[in-house]
Amino acid sequence: MQAQDLKFDVASIKPIQSDRFTDRFVFTRGRAFRSSATLSGLIEWAYQNQDFRSRGLPEWVQWQFYLIDAKAEGDGELTAEQFRQMARNLLSDRFQLKVHIETVDIDVLELVVDKKGLKIKESPLGAVPSEQRFIGRLEATHYGIASLVHRLNQELNRKVIDETGLAGFYDLKLEWTPESSALAASGDSSAPSIFTAVQTQLGLKLELRKKYPINTLIIDRAEKPTGN
Repeated sequence: MQAQDLKFDVASIKPIQSDRFTDRFVFTRGRAFRSSATLSGLIEWAYQNQDFRSRGLPEWVQWQFYLIDAKAEGDGELTAEQFRQMARNLLSDRFQLKVHIETVDIDVLELVVDKKGLKIKESPLGAVPSEQRFIGRLEATHYGIASLVHRLNQELNRKVIDETGLAGFYDLKLEWTPESSALAASGDSSAPSIFTAVQTQLGLKLELRKKYPINTLIIDRAEKPTGN
């Protein structure tokens, strides 16, 4: 079966509450798919690519959440890649999503340890990994720097490179004001920018690095989804 033929037989897409309390997940089992995510989050999951850029797309791509329930008929377990291909086809059909790969020069941010020293502590032995993500807030235990970099990539929509040299797992709490005006309205507007928060709350720092070429997923078009 060709990739373009891998499609869900039924799919329901509904806009839902979009604030710091909205659940965020992508769940697959057997031949069923369920998610609560923004379009940008779904793109990242479906394409497994954090390095995507948009060209003049509206802000709802970043903040409007959608609840999606979909299922493929037939028997047997679908693989992770089959689910991702079905999700890509669903985004194309229902969100009119169009993308392409391009090598572009982008501004890159390096995550380094601040000169004043690290402010987060390593998790104790036996700590249970956890992550609670809200708009403008992240609380986590037994959390690796790679996971933090991934979260910063999502928040800033910019490539972040780990230059901390930290290989351990940490307990941390981070609160900031989102850069998106729509998201900021639903969060704590008294919180600092994410750049300031990373430095003052974690003892890390985001520094601009000279641009360099990278293969990037370019989002050319996206529209609010068609009806079920």
